[in-house]
Order: sequence, then structure tokens, then C-alpha cells
Amino acid sequence: RDANAAALVREAAWRSQNNEEGAPSKAPLTGIISLVEDLFAPSEKPPAPSYEAWKKHKDEAQKGRARIQFRRALGGLSHALDAPELKEMLLKYQVLNEDALTEEIRASAREWARSPDGHFAQLKAGLKNSDSDVEEGRRKVLRDLEAKTGFVTLETWKRYELALKRRDACEGPLPFETYLASIKAERQKAEKVVEEWTKSKDEEEKLRKEDRMRRAPVDKVVDEMRSLYDQAHDELDGQYKASRICPSIEAKLRGFTEKAQNGLVTKAQFDDTFGKEAFSLLADKRVAPKALALADASVRQSITARRSSGEKPTSEVFGMSSEEASKHAKELSEKKENETNEEYTKWVAAKAEERKKSLKARKEKAKALKQGLDSTRSDVEAKLTAWRKAQAKASRALKKRAAYTGDDAETITKLEDAVDAANKLRAETGVAATAATKRWKALKSARKVARGK
Repeated sequence: RDANAAALVREAAWRSQNNEEGAPSKAPLTGIISLVEDLFAPSEKPPAPSYEAWKKHKDEAQKGRARIQFRRALGGLSHALDAPELKEMLLKYQVLNEDALTEEIRASAREWARSPDGHFAQLKAGLKNSDSDVEEGRRKVLRDLEAKTGFVTLETWKRYELALKRRDACEGPLPFETYLASIKAERQKAEKVVEEWTKSKDEEEKLRKEDRMRRAPVDKVVDEMRSLYDQAHDELDGQYKASRICPSIEAKLRGFTEKAQNGLVTKAQFDDTFGKEAFSLLADKRVAPKALALADASVRQSITARRSSGEKPTSEVFGMSSEEASKHAKELSEKKENETNEEYTKWVAAKAEERKKSLKARKEKAKALKQGLDSTRSDVEAKLTAWRKAQAKASRALKKRAAYTGDDAETITKLEDAVDAANKLRAETGVAATAATKRWKALKSARKVARGK
């Protein structure tokens, strides 16, 4: 167009200079000028837009494209949104309504309360707050974070993207709303399972506490354990050999009776004392049924649950009612008390008879000692009298020898022989008197002992 216009301008200028002589074309000058005016006249197209209008139009087109891609993202399809654009649109359009947001906050708070962080928060609070209190505090924190940064929405979207990555392509797209409904149903199902499990465990614990409160007469418990003890022996070469657990049972049976109160023991006392032994006896087929009936309630429940029949073993010992156990213990106590009274009466009678015999024997002994003491005293006096006479005789013989001044050898010999004989007699009577005196003193001491002095 510009080239044609330039050619026409040159032709018009040439015509104006040469009075239209030798013109390149036969068109008149006025026609050419009109053509030029037509060429340079403003066209019917609108003028070019301004930069601001162009920018606004471009932004609107971009927003329309972003909304289309965002709808694809919510539908679980591939999209061309980058992370900042996606975050902005998630927070702008509030993809979680109030019900969904409440559900996500509740689930996140419960999961956090059961995590180590929640447990640490509970410990930090001094164990005064329960799980519900910790969970309620976490809900408030998540509400504040959602209002400030959209934390709950963004975390939910991360889990949604992770679910899309793990999803099989053959399963088709997974819209965001469908994902929220599915995880809510899964949570409800899991909570129901946990609730049923907790309920069953609470019932088991309740039954276990009731079982541990059961009472039984201590004599029946001891007899039952001794029966198991006897049956658990192995016969080897004609001799009975105790199993490994039997010595432990025998050692604990010795002091188990002392734990009884009014002749009764509780199942808790039995479990604390013989729990391991009763569990070990389950491996012996000969005593397994009775051992299972005596085992801890949790062990019985676990083994019963694995059986097809589901029949609960009942102990003949701890299966007694409280009234029956108390009645049996009372009868046993009265029986033992009567036996004890009889034995005590017999013992008192025997002691009285023994004391009577002892008193009689002591009197007889004292009498014999008195008689012996009297006779010994007479003997002592006689021995002392003989010794005094012998001493006087020896003194006279010695004086007589000293008074003799003659030199008759025969007389001297007689006198000296008389002195020697008197000294010998004095010595013999002195020894006899000393021995008699010692006997008398010994008898006198024995008499004092016999008389209790």
C-alpha cells in the first residue's frame, strides 16, 4: 500500500510540473489526487489500545486460564499451575468448607494428641490435662494457624497430592471432594474399630479386676497346687522325677498360707505368687486344663479367644462364690480352733501331770537328800570326833616321847613307833573327815537347789 501511494504521489507531482503532458497513465490529475486522499484517509479499524488496557486484558485472560487449570487440579487432573499460583488459589477460593475444615482440624488435633509431641505437651503440663484437654488446645492452635496462614488447607492439599501420586492410573481421576469424603469415611471406620477394641479391652480389664477379687479357702488352693505338683512329676526308671517348675512351687507353698486372712486368699495374691508357675504348667498336657483355670484372667481370655468352642475354663477353687468360700473358711477355722483347743487342753493336762510328777520327784529327792544329809552329818561328826581323838592321841604320844630323857633304845623305839602310829591315824582320820565334810556340803547345796533357793 505504501509503495502504490508513493508512486501515485510522484505521478501527481510530475503532472503538476509538466501540465499533464507525457503522464505515465491516462488518469486525470484529479483522479490521482482522489486516489491519494483515499489511500491516506483514516481507516475504519479502531486505534491501537493503550498499555494499561493491554495489561488488563492480558491479566483477565491469564486469570481465566488459571481458573480452568485450578478446576482441573480440583478434579484430580494434571494442570499447569505452579506452586505459588496453586497456593494463592487454594487460599482464595477456600476449598475446605466449614464442615470439612472442622473435620480436618478435629482429625489433625486427635492425631497430634496421640503423637510423641502431644504426649510431651501433656507431660509438660504436669500430667494434669487429659487427652481431651490436649486435643482441645491443639484445635485452637490449628484454628489460629488456619486463619493466619491457611495451614490446615495446605496440609490437607499435600496429603491429597500424595494420594494422587500413589493412586493407580487405571483407577481414574480422584476429585478433591471425593478424597475428603473417602478419608472421612476411613477415619470413621478406624475410630469405630478403635472404639470397639477399647471397649473389649475395658471389658477384659473389668473381668480381670473382678477375677482378681475372687476369694478361695487357702487350704483348697494349697491342695490344688500340690495336686498339680504331684501330677507334673515324670516317671523315670521307676522313680518320680520333678519337673523344672516343681521346686519353685514347693518353695512358694511353704509361705503362702501366711498370706491368708481369715483363712481366705484372693486371686490377686495367687496370681502374684504362682502366676509364672501356672503359666509354665500350661505346656504340660497332663495338668494344662487345671493350670489354665488357675492362670491369670488375661491369659485365659487370650487362649479362650483362639479356641473354636470359646468355652471359658472355670476353676473349682476360685469358682466358689464369696458366701461358699467364707463358709468353708469359717468351718475350717472353727475346726482348727477346736483342734487347737483340744491340743491345748491336752498340753495343759500333760504339763500339769508333768509338774505334779516333777514336784513329787523333787520332794522325794529333797527327802532323800535330807536323809542323806542327816546321815552324812552324823558321819561327819563321827569322823571329826575320831580325827580329834587321833590328834589328841598323837599329841600325847609326842609329849610322852619328848618327856623321855633316858637312853634305853628299846623304850625310845617304842615311843617313836607310838608317835608314828598316832600321826598315821591322825592323817587317815583327817582325810576321812575331809571327804565326809565335802560330801555333806555337796548334799547341802543340792538340797538348796532342789528347794529352789
